[in-house]
Amino acid sequence: MRNFTRHFRADANDCRTGRYTRYLAGPGPRRREGEVHSGGNGCRPALALLVLVAATMAGPQQVQAEAGASNWVRGHLSQVRLIAGKFDGKTWQAGVEIRLKGRAHTYWRNPGDGGVPPEFDFSKSANVAGAKALFPAPSRSGKPGEEIIGYEHAVVFPVQVTPASPAAPVKLNLHLNYAACEKICVPEQAKLSLTLKPGTPVPATAQLIDAYVARLPKPLANPGAPKLHVANKAPGKTWTFRIEGVTKGPSDLFIEGQEGWYFDRKVVSKREIELTLAQKPENAASIPPVRVTLTTGKGAFEGTKTLP
Repeated sequence: MRNFTRHFRADANDCRTGRYTRYLAGPGPRRREGEVHSGGNGCRPALALLVLVAATMAGPQQVQAEAGASNWVRGHLSQVRLIAGKFDGKTWQAGVEIRLKGRAHTYWRNPGDGGVPPEFDFSKSANVAGAKALFPAPSRSGKPGEEIIGYEHAVVFPVQVTPASPAAPVKLNLHLNYAACEKICVPEQAKLSLTLKPGTPVPATAQLIDAYVARLPKPLANPGAPKLHVANKAPGKTWTFRIEGVTKGPSDLFIEGQEGWYFDRKVVSKREIELTLAQKPENAASIPPVRVTLTTGKGAFEGTKTLP
């Protein structure tokens, strides 16, 4: 596993090492030349060309809204909207709902090989002291070197909204950047608006948000959560992660390094993962804790682990 890049970019020499992926140029900060991309290895120049072609097609289209929701904005392989949830007098629940066509997928915060995580910009909102988008537990698909970490069919990213003045309406204005991919990978963007008014009936969309809140990872330190043991296999280089307390059903472990730290992931057995350091910041003295997300048949769990 390696950390993700935030935008598409095309690098002509990346295929030589097999450790990088080509991207289509996009707005915003770029990763430095030679930086390792998250999730694994692989180069897909044909995919990059298809992305370029798809990105020149017609832009997003607005579709009429229902109660408790913004208008749908349609892209090439997806449609997206803002939806309203419950209000407890201090915090609103809202959600960013993405529906995908056919077998298309969109990405988690760490997208895997060649993916792009969603970016949520609520800075143009009114009466909002804070808005935080949360990530439901993802799934992994694809073969090594072409792994996808994200969601198929549909996903709702719950959003915790703290109003500056709880008694006044909130105007959520979201600028969303994300990708929807199938045979081609299409970078999408949408501008969405939704007003949340205290005292209004709870909309039907609140149930949909609740369903995805239930899929948010719980603390790994909770009583009854599975245990995750870390052992040093090669000092400062390789570690093993062993999952205990999961006897039935599938499980998966997603491991994220901090900025500048990149790791390769290898499946040793059904309940054991091997992690190898691939790159670190220059002059780094020690390895910072990694973020771990464990998915099981009993739910998802999240925490940090120190590498001994």
